[in-house]
Amino acid sequence: MNTNRPLFVLLLAALLCCFGAQAATLDIKVIDAEDDSAIRDVSLYADGEYIGKTGSKGTFSYTHSAEKSFRLVAGKTGYEEWSRLIGRYDTSVLVELERKSETLTVELIDPETVRPVAGALVRVSGEDYDRSRTTDSRGRADFSVKTGLIYNVEISRQGYYPLTQTVDMGDGGRAVQYWFYRSDAFAVRVRDAATGEAVAGASVFVDNAPAGTTDAEGVLMLHLKRERTYAFRVERTDYQPYQSERLIGTEDVLLEPLLSKSSYPVTISVFDEQMRPVEGAEISINGSIQGKTNSYGRYALSSIEAGTYAIAVKAPGYLDWEETQQITESGEEVVAELAFGEADVTFVAMAGGDRPVSGATVLIDGEAAGTTDAEGRLTIPLKTAITYAVSVQCDGYHPAAAEEVIPLGASVHTVTIGIERVVPTDTILIGAAAIVVAAALLVWYRRRRSRRSRISGRRNL
Repeated sequence: MNTNRPLFVLLLAALLCCFGAQAATLDIKVIDAEDDSAIRDVSLYADGEYIGKTGSKGTFSYTHSAEKSFRLVAGKTGYEEWSRLIGRYDTSVLVELERKSETLTVELIDPETVRPVAGALVRVSGEDYDRSRTTDSRGRADFSVKTGLIYNVEISRQGYYPLTQTVDMGDGGRAVQYWFYRSDAFAVRVRDAATGEAVAGASVFVDNAPAGTTDAEGVLMLHLKRERTYAFRVERTDYQPYQSERLIGTEDVLLEPLLSKSSYPVTISVFDEQMRPVEGAEISINGSIQGKTNSYGRYALSSIEAGTYAIAVKAPGYLDWEETQQITESGEEVVAELAFGEADVTFVAMAGGDRPVSGATVLIDGEAAGTTDAEGRLTIPLKTAITYAVSVQCDGYHPAAAEEVIPLGASVHTVTIGIERVVPTDTILIGAAAIVVAAALLVWYRRRRSRRSRISGRRNL
């Protein structure tokens, strides 16, 4: 009997157990299929289970049980997914990732109009790539390029400056927008010669042909060929016209005409409420005193620039007048109508010249204005320089009427109106009878005296 056989069997079983439990290591290296450069941060999966990411050198070591083959998957943004079956005894694998194809969209915009530029030729070039497209009605051109690469973009179109740019695609598709400037762009900016402010609405003519009007900033954009001489004319209401000839070279982009305001003679006529001229009225324009009106109520300014002015008129006895006027035409007349000032007018009702009458109704131009107080007075405000029909009525008194003019410029004024008591009818009859009796007695007395005188004369004879 061989005593060593059991020992051999045990050794063989132990060896088989050791081999069955042995682990295997797979060295993985990931590179870019375009340039063979190492790719870091690539996600790795074994049979769908995440196992890790590549390091800075694009490598990763994966230890597994080596019991069976498995599928290795590698993925990173911007690259096509890579997948392969790995044998259980494989010790290394080289993963070459292909860059994804993405869309590069180039869009062109005109900065003057902020509208797309159609018909421009766009060329995109890079490593093993060179394509050209024409922008569509949206100002766009699309290119299918690889991610992670840098491309040159060249743009051209007649009447525009050539444009060159570079685009880094990064990990995905890109859409880039560019201002595309015209090479024939020329601007006219119109300003006020006195203030420097923009003049909007100015009409611009080029070689006597209408070119357009300036905007709120006083600007009009034009498109003119270079190295030519043009005749410019600018017109605007209330301004003197501007004219010049200008050679537009390749480096000229702006013309800045300065417009001076037109000047006009202006007459200011001042009247009162009854359309009578007011002499000596003080005229002010924008707060500055200019002079006074003549006997015809007029003040003439020989020259004033077109524009908006605050015109003020003052005269003693009148309310101040002020109005904003737009001076736009030659020989314009500004008419100021001054309202009369007011005075506190006291009406006094008197009887017998020295007795105040209370409760009397005062009527002004037929309208009741109020009743007198205990002192026979009524005070009301009235405009000056106007003739009023004044009447006073009171029970027991005869009505009294008068016309009164309140002096221009007066602040207070007093009007006294005398009224007489009404005598009763029976008193009048008694008085009349008394007068008749008195007259009869007087006649009788005179006759008697005359008779006595005659009798005495006879006796003396």
